[in-house]
Amino acid sequence: MVGMASALKPTGSTAAWRRIRIAILRRDGYRCQMMHGDGRICGQPATDVDHIVRREHGGTDAPGNLRAACTRCNRGWRRTQRSVTRTVP
Repeated sequence: MVGMASALKPTGSTAAWRRIRIAILRRDGYRCQMMHGDGRICGQPATDVDHIVRREHGGTDAPGNLRAACTRCNRGWRRTQRSVTRTVP
């Protein structure tokens, strides 16, 4: 999928994204793979899938760029990334 548009559309999910999402959640054992500040993996039950390299920064839907995430970590990660993006010149 390198160089291809994301299956996740800005307006919402697609059938292709739902298939990808389930595959990533299964791969990661439905456990959050986000890392805490102390280096520990969260490990809480995951229902979301996170793009490691954000789509707007060239990230793809390739499995190596996706990880399972619990809602709490995924929301916190996005909030942190937005604030970091805003402060970078």
